[in-house]
Amino acid sequence: MVKKKKQTTKISWIFLVGLILVILLGLIGSSLNLLTYTILVGLTILTGICLGFFNIKKQDASKFLFIVLTLVVISFMGSNILALFDLFPVIGKALLSILNAFLVLFIPTAIIVSLKLIIEFSKKFVKK
Repeated sequence: MVKKKKQTTKISWIFLVGLILVILLGLIGSSLNLLTYTILVGLTILTGICLGFFNIKKQDASKFLFIVLTLVVISFMGSNILALFDLFPVIGKALLSILNAFLVLFIPTAIIVSLKLIIEFSKKFVKK
């Protein structure tokens, strides 16, 4: 029980770091130099990969993929709409950057969880 609680705490911290990186990328990403911006994007991708490997249990993977798919579609469509209609220049650009940063965080997570599910399904077929 203690080990499970420690792992849950680590996962929560990883997720919190990911959210902080998303907000940083969204709010101040355009004002950073290229090297710093690239490092932040790399850390965000690495955080997404860590979330994919350590966060999702097999029984929750389908639910998680549905939620992430919804978030990715909404972020993508929202960023396209904000880019198309430049109604709110300051808020719109920050929101557009945050939505794109969500994509940077959750697409690697979804890829890792999808690959884990594919491997799990293939193991079932090999055993037969």
